[in-house]
Amino acid sequence: MQQGVSKGWQERFARTRALSLFLDKSGYVIHICIMMKNATVRDLRNRFALISRWIEEGEQVSITRRGRAFARIVPETAVKRRRVKMPNFAERIREVFGDAQLSARHSKGLREYMKGDR
Repeated sequence: MQQGVSKGWQERFARTRALSLFLDKSGYVIHICIMMKNATVRDLRNRFALISRWIEEGEQVSITRRGRAFARIVPETAVKRRRVKMPNFAERIREVFGDAQLSARHSKGLREYMKGDR
């Protein structure tokens, strides 16, 4: 029984060793460390320009008072503008009126009608 346990350990070690050698040779080992920036109330008062730059760059800032975090400043996400599809007015006019052309007299009458009681 004892031999089976040690053999399993050796196999797992060999597999992880082979995997680590592969990763080290390929250069795809990436270490990511995400740390939130900290600032005290005093820092906010005296060095606000620096802290606001951090926030503009996308960092979250934890605000501490007497060594304890009590607030977090998070950068504002950009509001996506809704795209409004504008109607194709020229196409609608062609659908309503077709290829008909107004005479000068009809055009003048239409303008007068649209003015109304201005």
